[in-house]
Amino acid sequence: MRTIYAIRELSNNEILYIGSTNNLYNRAKSHRSACYCKSAKAHDNELYTYMRSKCPDRKEFNKVFEITELYKGECDNETERYRIEAGFIIEMSPVFNKNVPSCSQKEYKDLYKKGKKKPKISEDRRKRNKEWSETHPDYQKEWRAAHPHYHRDWQRNHPGYSMAHK
Repeated sequence: MRTIYAIRELSNNEILYIGSTNNLYNRAKSHRSACYCKSAKAHDNELYTYMRSKCPDRKEFNKVFEITELYKGECDNETERYRIEAGFIIEMSPVFNKNVPSCSQKEYKDLYKKGKKKPKISEDRRKRNKEWSETHPDYQKEWRAAHPHYHRDWQRNHPGYSMAHK
């Protein structure tokens, strides 16, 4: 059974994010965990940063946010699931969904292996990317300044990684 779910802010009833999973209980736990995680990837995530700003206390999470089931059912294949999820994203316009799924990762990899070009980015998406880049011109410089030793530390923690993947 596949579940399409939404993360909703209770104070203004706004849909923040729409996703899909096979196990909603575990996925909800992982969202709560990632929200308060100290790892750089989760900590810098826009959704989780917003959620922490609205609810700094992990114990109050369920009083501020709700993770609800929008759809539950069998999907014949991944493409069908992505189309159902995309329908909800387009209809509800959640704040933090950056991408609308168009094909499954397996289909994407199959296309890439066959030498076909990557799926074209929609004009709307291209426009949003450009607007974001214009409003955040120094994002990379600021990130590098905030994380000056990120790459060095990562390489030290993963010795031999680049040699094994040549």
